Parts: sequence; structure tokens; C-alpha cells
Amino acid sequence: MSVVAHDQRRAGGSAGSFASGPAAAIPAGTTASLSCPTFVGRAAESARLAAARDRAAAGTPTVVVVGGEAGVGKSRLVGELAAGSRAAGATVLTGGCVELGGEGLPFAPVVAVLRMLARGLGGAGLATAVPEPARSELARLLPELGPPPAGGPEPPWPHPGSAQRRLFELLLGLLERLAARRPTILVVEDLHWADRSTRDLLAYLVRNLRHGRLLLLLTYRSDELHRRHPLRPLLAELERDRRVERLELGCFDLGEVAAQLTGILGVAPPTRFVERVHARSGGNALFVEELAAAAGGAPPASGGLREILLARIEPLPEPARKLLRVVAVAGGRVGHELLAEVAGPPAPELLAGLRAAVSARVLLVDAHDGGYGFRHALVKEAVDDALLPGERCRLHARLAAALRQAGAGIPGVDPARAAELAWHWYAAHDLERALPAAVDAGLAAERSYAFAEAQHHFERALELWELVPAAPGLDRVALLGRAAEAAANAGGTERAISLVRGALAEVDPAGDPLRAGLLTRRLAQYLRIAGRPGA
Repeated sequence: MSVVAHDQRRAGGSAGSFASGPAAAIPAGTTASLSCPTFVGRAAESARLAAARDRAAAGTPTVVVVGGEAGVGKSRLVGELAAGSRAAGATVLTGGCVELGGEGLPFAPVVAVLRMLARGLGGAGLATAVPEPARSELARLLPELGPPPAGGPEPPWPHPGSAQRRLFELLLGLLERLAARRPTILVVEDLHWADRSTRDLLAYLVRNLRHGRLLLLLTYRSDELHRRHPLRPLLAELERDRRVERLELGCFDLGEVAAQLTGILGVAPPTRFVERVHARSGGNALFVEELAAAAGGAPPASGGLREILLARIEPLPEPARKLLRVVAVAGGRVGHELLAEVAGPPAPELLAGLRAAVSARVLLVDAHDGGYGFRHALVKEAVDDALLPGERCRLHARLAAALRQAGAGIPGVDPARAAELAWHWYAAHDLERALPAAVDAGLAAERSYAFAEAQHHFERALELWELVPAAPGLDRVALLGRAAEAAANAGGTERAISLVRGALAEVDPAGDPLRAGLLTRRLAQYLRIAGRPGA
């Protein structure tokens, strides 16, 4: 959900003047720390999460789905539980779904968890948790685990969906082995951005987790779920399972906003100031923080939440703002080398800009890989919304060129990197590069058994086919066949029938009888699976 949409939802009286006169002022000399050092409120919600953790630790796999509007404090609530559990000796694994222009990266949270395990367990520990041949299979998702099986999978598969189910079984076995050693918590954040393959994996885990000390925590933005949002069917399926608990976070009341402001400012603010912050923010924890940070300077007297979020960015030096624009267009975390390549300023200027953005708590540094990301997705969306269309296109093009250069010479194909590259070329409107990149992303997703994402990339390539004079290595008939097989493996048999018929229409049976026969065999298979006549 964009910040503009938040502005529209919170329009009305709360968008009026924020502070005027001494009654609304905070004490002179007060310095805001931005984030509240103490955990405010959420006593009932914390107790429910703790009870779920205890059930899981006793041997009953448990799932909790935490919903709430953007900025309400879902990550803080889950983070408090994770920190306490980690200190008590539990294994805590965290992965987040990543959004790129409405597209989820294939298996993004799974890749993050595997990377965390690879870096945290070391060689011997990783060999125990992920023994062969599972390790080679999981290397399809994360090349850091080693080389994938030689040759790789090639369509058509004998049973649609069987390859992906095998991958799901391996991931389930990994979680069960970890939970057998010690209580384990798996956190998947931002489920509203999840790709289809990740949603299917989570549904599989919930259905098949029958033993083990595992707590699965899922978070999502409830204000993102429009009527046709693809997450809705998964949430409906989860609600039918008695081991799944739904937890909806509301906004802070006036007393909780007062406690949060006291923690941020270090002193109890005047009642009038608390009332105005509560009215302007609606009790949203993120906006309370931003308003408190702006109050010491010059908060916008009117306007929406986008202006509030941008209020602390505008005073930053231009090198810092330039870096923020790059990170916003990149979509997720950005490594230092990639950021330097795209932003282009000299090293001292780059470091000064980064230091200013991090000091202002607009950017955060990831403790594991040193990458940079926004403190909250809504801040990223506000920066991205402020970009001019031409400026955004140029940044997408620079990111694509830098990603392609960074990936040169790296063994194996990272499906996430391939998907990012395809998205950036497409968003840059560079169709000649977007077409082969979409094909490459589809092949990489196919090799990692992310069939729904493979279908998406192949069908995008088909859309671009007539617009680009130079086609990639695959011909159109082969591309239609790949898209059909991916659709069949993703459960879209009717779409597979349509695609393979499109491929057959472009083949001359007399001139190429072998290809026509193979495609006809596939059509027969899809018709049989769909229960339609003519197989």
C-alpha cells in the first residue's frame, strides 16, 4: 500500500495543523531518539505470542499470523518475542518477502533463511542440518550452498508439480531437524508481497507439520488486502486449521501514544502535544515516531503522511538524498558496492552521504551482510513516490547494468538476481534487454522449481516478443512450450492447454513432425489432467 493511499485513508481532521502555541510544544532542548527504547503496550498480544511459543516448545507445532496496517508495530512485536526466545536458547530464523513493482522474488524468505543458516552454522553444522542430497537440491535456491545437481531439471516433468513438492519436502525436513535440536521459530515477514511459490510452500508446511518444536510466525499488512489480493486464499486456508491463530494489531490509544512519546523524548510531553500527535498519527506507531522526530524542527503544518515521512529527509545533504533514491528504486536491501556503482559519487562523498542517512535513522545497516535498507517500507515508498518518471527509469537502467556486471563470473544462476535484473530492465523500458532477461529469469525460476514465477517471466517475454526486433536464443514455439509446462506445474492446467495450442498453431506438422508430435503429446497430457475430452 503506497503512502498516498495511507494519506487518503487518514484524510480528514487529522491532516490539519500539527502544532501551534506553547500548549503543543515539547520542552526546550529535548532530543528525540526516534525509536522508543521501551516496548510500549501490546501486553495481551505479547502474552498470546508467548503462549504460542510455549506450546511449540512443548512439541506442538504452532502457527501465528500477525496482521495490522503498515507501521502499526508488527515487526517490533515479533522482534521482541524473537529476541527473548533467542536469549533463552531457541533457534530464530527470519526471512522477508520482497516486492519489485508488484512482483515477489521467488522464494525470497526461504533464500534469506538458508543464507542465515549457511553463515551461522558453519561447515559442520550446515552438513548436519542440510545433508546431501538435500544440500545440492537446495542449492537451486541459494548457489552459496554449492553446485546444484548436474544437468538440472528439464521439462516436461512426468507429474506436474512433483518436482516442487520434492523441494517442499526437503525444506520441511530441514525445519524438523532444526526443531529436533532445539525450539525453533521461523519468522516470515511481509507476506502480502509473497510470490506464489512461497505461499504454496507455507500452505504445505502448515498442512504437514505434525511434530517438532516449531513456531511459524507470519506477518502481513492487513490494509494491503484488496478484494482480489492473492494472499486472501492462503489466509482463508490457514483459518481452517485449528493450530493456526490470527492476531490483529490495532493502533495505540492516547495513553500508549503518551508512553511511546515519553520513551522517544526522554521526558513526559505536555498533554496537548500528545493529543495532537495522537490525532495526526491515528495511533500508528511509525507515524508517532516520525512526528516526534519532526517536532524538534519544523514539522509540516498541514499535508498528509507522505509529507511527514519526507520531513526528515529533506534536510539531509544532497549526496544522502541521492543515495536514498537509489535504495528506494532498488526495492530491497542494497550492498555497498552496488550502491557505489549506481550512485556514482566519489568515495568520500558516498561515505558522508551514507553516514548522514544512517545517523538520521532513515537507512539501517544489516548486521549480517552490511547491506543498506530503509528503516520502514513506508519511508521507501514515500521516497519512490517523490521521484519523477524519467528519474526512476534512469535509476532502474543503472541498477540493471550494475547487477549484470556484478553477476558476471559468478558460478550458478541466482533466481532472485535474475528476477531483479529482469524487473529493472523492464521498468527502465529497455525492451531489447528486458526480453532476454525475462527469458533468463524464467529459466532460473524453473530450475529452482518456482513454476508460477517462471510462467510469469515466460509470459512477459511473449508479450515483449513482437516489440523487440532481436529475439533471444529460444524461439517463440519453445517459449510457448516452456510457459505451458510452467503453468501446468503451477496448477494452471487450463492456461497450459491454451499456451501449448498456441505453440502447435505455429508448427507445420509436415515440416517439423517431431516437434508437432511432442507438443501434441503435452496437449494430451494437459487435457487428461484437466478432465477434458480429446486427450
